[in-house]
Amino acid sequence: MSHMDEFGRHEVLHMTLFLAGAVEEQLIDHEQVKSRPEWLALAKTACRALKDLYQAGGAEHTTAK
Repeated sequence: MSHMDEFGRHEVLHMTLFLAGAVEEQLIDHEQVKSRPEWLALAKTACRALKDLYQAGGAEHTTAK
């Protein structure tokens, strides 16, 4: 396991939030996804997982200082 420095943590937080936003804007709001409940559920699960990862990374980031 490699050592995570402050820059690495910041990069993970940034990309996680970016990707969660992209899933929300580009997938959850897409008409084709909204018209298929199973796709919408999967997109929402992906978005929730990314937001959970962001929260976990943020919690570690605040305690790592």
